Amino acid sequence: DKDASGSYSTSFSSVPVQRNYRTNIYGNILTSDADYNVEITPGFYGEVNSEDMLKDALTNGGKFTLLSDMTWPEGFSIPEGKNVEIDLNDNTLTIDTENKVKGNLSINNGNVVVDIEEDGNLLPAFTAYNGAQVDLDNANINLAGKNALVVVANSEVAATINVNKTTITGASGSVTHGISMPFGAKDIKINITEST
Repeated sequence: DKDASGSYSTSFSSVPVQRNYRTNIYGNILTSDADYNVEITPGFYGEVNSEDMLKDALTNGGKFTLLSDMTWPEGFSIPEGKNVEIDLNDNTLTIDTENKVKGNLSINNGNVVVDIEEDGNLLPAFTAYNGAQVDLDNANINLAGKNALVVVANSEVAATINVNKTTITGASGSVTHGISMPFGAKDIKINITEST
């Protein structure tokens, strides 16, 4: 498409990309004299079947599907500005360390086991910070001991927690006990639909 300045813009979507392989795009896009700008948008979209691939996907953000049961890597949190969408694909994601969510995290279609060992303290799988968003959809969450799924940090910008068609079980026994917030916290948005 030619714009007002005489420049052409072409977008390619649905280009299959496989890690560690060269991707070629064929056609007549380079047949005229022109300056070309190639922009590669970071983000991981695909299937994950190893801890290294899971680390890469969490680091870069994007949408991905687990091919087997996995454990959340220690020390991997969601940075501000990153969007991570995990389709569990009926697999189990085990979380045994505390993690920070400063961007957006979506977990759906499977099982999550939160089992963080500590001296009787309430420990969250995720702590949501300024403006973070955590979405749980069509998931089964099992909280061991005094673990919580999400604790909302007392912050200036509202964090949002959306829980849809999700069951949270464990010592506390309900969705509202799986999500905790500090005393006096303000502007926290928690939306719970069709969940127990």
